[in-house]
Amino acid sequence: MMKKYLNEITWVLLVSLIFVSYTLTDINNESTRWVLPLILVLSMMKFIGVSFVFMEIKNANIAWKIILSVFITAFVSIIAFI
Repeated sequence: MMKKYLNEITWVLLVSLIFVSYTLTDINNESTRWVLPLILVLSMMKFIGVSFVFMEIKNANIAWKIILSVFITAFVSIIAFI
């Protein structure tokens, strides 16, 4: 029963993060250098939400959790600094 609510809450959060990312892309001001890193952090949160809740990584071995977290952090960091 709790898993159903967790899935629904995660889904609502994912949709709201997509909406926030979409609205942030409309900001085209040169003083908004923070928009790209913020969108990348929101994307990282969406990736972690999908992988831990819907792919059930939270029940996997700790090594998979660490590998996944290091991968997404490195990926977002590389894109942010290019």
